[in-house]
Amino acid sequence: MEHPKRMVGVPAALLLMAAILVPAPTIAERLAPPAEPDVPVDARPAGSVITIGDGLQSEGDFTGSDEMPFVAALAALPEGGEIVVRKGTYAFRTPVVVRADDITVRGEGATLLSSAQVSVGLFDVTGDDVRLDSLEMVDHLPITGHSLVRVHARRFRIQGCTFRGRDARRALPSFLELSSHSLGPRTSAWVTGNEFHPHRGWTIVRASHLSELHVTDNAVMGNAVGERRGRGFLAYGVQVEDVGLARIHGNVFFELGDARTPVHAAIVARGEEVGHLLSVENNVFHTLAAERALLLEGTRHQTVSRNAFGALAGSHVVATVDVDAPAGADAGGLHSTFEGNTFESHGGAPAVRINGGSGHVVVDNSFESELVSVLAGDRTPADAVSVLSNAFQAVGEDRLAYPAVLLLGGSQHVVHGNELTGHPTPGIVLSGSATTDAHVSDNEEK
Repeated sequence: MEHPKRMVGVPAALLLMAAILVPAPTIAERLAPPAEPDVPVDARPAGSVITIGDGLQSEGDFTGSDEMPFVAALAALPEGGEIVVRKGTYAFRTPVVVRADDITVRGEGATLLSSAQVSVGLFDVTGDDVRLDSLEMVDHLPITGHSLVRVHARRFRIQGCTFRGRDARRALPSFLELSSHSLGPRTSAWVTGNEFHPHRGWTIVRASHLSELHVTDNAVMGNAVGERRGRGFLAYGVQVEDVGLARIHGNVFFELGDARTPVHAAIVARGEEVGHLLSVENNVFHTLAAERALLLEGTRHQTVSRNAFGALAGSHVVATVDVDAPAGADAGGLHSTFEGNTFESHGGAPAVRINGGSGHVVVDNSFESELVSVLAGDRTPADAVSVLSNAFQAVGEDRLAYPAVLLLGGSQHVVHGNELTGHPTPGIVLSGSATTDAHVSDNEEK
């Protein structure tokens, strides 16, 4: 029997030439949705539980095999169910696509590492009612426009997870990118009880076009940097745009930014949708090198209450809280309430700056200030600003140089029942049209 001849001794030069002729992936190919590998399908009933891993601690080698058990488990749960990931380190070279509804992926000491050079690092979720729970997720190689977890679904929840990101100042990635493929009344995302440890370059949560967003009880610690603005790469912690109701409650933002690369804003909210509501409550902002703690642009009705704002560091501080009606927007439909907050010394910038809109209320807050505490109308006049029952304490060498309240332009302002300590006299200044129909009464200056 004659055997087929085998080629032996292939010259190394031919192998090298073949490698050179293989084209590198284009940017479009890198950003395209990941292809799903073929896996054997053994469908299980809805609600089934599949366990991944043997519980032994092992290091992933990025060979591409570590994500395959996840792909196989999802293929076996077309009607939904739970995937339990046992202790271990799982290295993904490509993201896992979650298309089925009612899927829970829950970790038991599992760490997921991503080196995916595509637009999504670990999970690309398009199924509804998907939950990620108690996973540690680490990104090693983010690229431009990259998200560690991308969600485009009607309902999603992530809780109890830990995120870590390497230095990515030139990639501008996000840990979570949340949006919906439907603008109906029941599109929502919940981000609850997670820890985020960003290095330079990251945005924590980027959310858009949802009817509800709930970001609650999370801890954000580290250096977050995210949007290029000429002099450096600046970041957002939570970025919200055109979300019907956004609740950002009970979170801690700690040690974000540095003197060379300050954070643009720990929270930024934008949107011109009618009925847009924003609630920022019971959060702690501490040790931030930032231009702002909050930047609120165009949200219709915004409430900032019972937050603790520490002093902002750096030479580029604009304001601790900056309210700014966008150009061309219906400024008369922009309202804000600041109640029960504490503001520590905030350097050479106001604590609350308001431009545009009407019906703003600043009530029962405590201010410790080196400059003006409440400033309205330095760019765009704001009407009907009410400053009620606040405590203002001037600090610093220049404490006698600035009033506590400075209202420039606008009309129908009310300044009543405040206590001012250490400010010059008068500690409340209204200028220009701000004196029109103004009511200033029962303020105590010490």
